[in-house]
Amino acid sequence: MTAALASTPRLGEGPNNFIFPTMARVDVADLAPAMLGPVCGPGEIGSRGRAVIRAAAWSMLGEPATHAPYGWTHALTMSQAAVGIAGSCADPSRALATAATYVMGFRASLAVNPLIEGFEPQRLDVSLSEALAAGPDTAAAAAWHLPEERHAELVSHLASRASAHADAHQAKYTLACLDAIGDDPQSARLYLTAAAKLVGHWASSAPPDEH
Repeated sequence: MTAALASTPRLGEGPNNFIFPTMARVDVADLAPAMLGPVCGPGEIGSRGRAVIRAAAWSMLGEPATHAPYGWTHALTMSQAAVGIAGSCADPSRALATAATYVMGFRASLAVNPLIEGFEPQRLDVSLSEALAAGPDTAAAAAWHLPEERHAELVSHLASRASAHADAHQAKYTLACLDAIGDDPQSARLYLTAAAKLVGHWASSAPPDEH
């Protein structure tokens, strides 16, 4: 699954980044059906679904913050929602394919870097609170290197900032990352760092307009 998503062709941004036209660009015979079909067939959904959601989180970390608020947040929350209902579907593999197509769609239009399961930021001598307010790269670096025994402290910071922020996407993404940890605890550092990057982005950006 990860390899299939990593092979997503980069189409460049379309006329707009709304969800339907973004997905329509890959929902054609030679892209999502051909590339994802072999890995989205019948069978166990759990590990493949977790791979899809991890790919969305790695996209948040591996890409510039330009599309962090509305591109890479949706890549995770939409795919997570589809995977979440797979068990209630007559054909769970269709939910898995939908989730994978969401990630492929966003990567095809918005990604500029390869999908890599790895992150090696520089260690910084800065407090967690200062790091989260200093921008996406600093926030992500601090979160990634935070000792596991301080993860609860980071969760508190992330939840507090997300719940008080004007844009609901930050709260939605933070909650989605925490839910992902519940299903995939071995990837906790990944999801906490992805959520921290979004917090850092908004901390260093102008407040969003009212939606």
